[in-house]
Amino acid sequence: MAEMFIPSKNSRLNKGLLVAALIFSSWLFPPTRLIWNFVDYRVFSILNGSLANWPGAQTFWALMNYKFGHSFPSTNLALAPLAALFFCDLLKQNQGSGAKAFGCLGVIILLIVITLFINKQVLHPFMQHVLDFTRDSPTLVVENPIRLSLVFPDLNIRDQSHQSFPGDNSIMWISWAGFMLLYSTRPFVWIQVLAAAFLCTPRLFSGGHWLSDIIVGGGSVSLGTPGMGMN
Repeated sequence: MAEMFIPSKNSRLNKGLLVAALIFSSWLFPPTRLIWNFVDYRVFSILNGSLANWPGAQTFWALMNYKFGHSFPSTNLALAPLAALFFCDLLKQNQGSGAKAFGCLGVIILLIVITLFINKQVLHPFMQHVLDFTRDSPTLVVENPIRLSLVFPDLNIRDQSHQSFPGDNSIMWISWAGFMLLYSTRPFVWIQVLAAAFLCTPRLFSGGHWLSDIIVGGGSVSLGTPGMGMN
């Protein structure tokens, strides 16, 4: 299993952390924050507004934003086929060694779970209670949004939050995409990355997150996660 993780690639981790720091700094710096705010509003207006008078799209994105219970988004179900695809990719890379493939996949999933746990149990409470920072989602800020939870009141749909930053769902998928860029091979890697990018979008349509919640928040937290898998 250890052989699957490329030793001494600290430069990739450092680059990831540097990119994360630059992205986050651009969101904190007032002049560039204005650009982020403009893009946030425009993206939400376009995506959420596209659902008007389109019942089929409303149904599709409602299902994509459905939550099982309190904290299991329907999009997480996509991890099973993507993990199976990556497992097949690993088998090909290791001449059919199931132990190595299973070990690599298990470590990757474990690191993503740890990152999500830290975000939920450490970062969110720290931002809310220590920094006194909260951020309302678009549906709580913009006037007259299309609320999928109101269109489909019988479904448990996430389309609002008083702490939308960082985007927790995007942390999972950006972390997964990062690992795929490191360890998956063509053409599988492009399928994995495109799928992960698509799975970050449901909250943008529903208004559960701003674009910067995903790119700045989710990206900043996620970019260091693949580096934890390197020796």
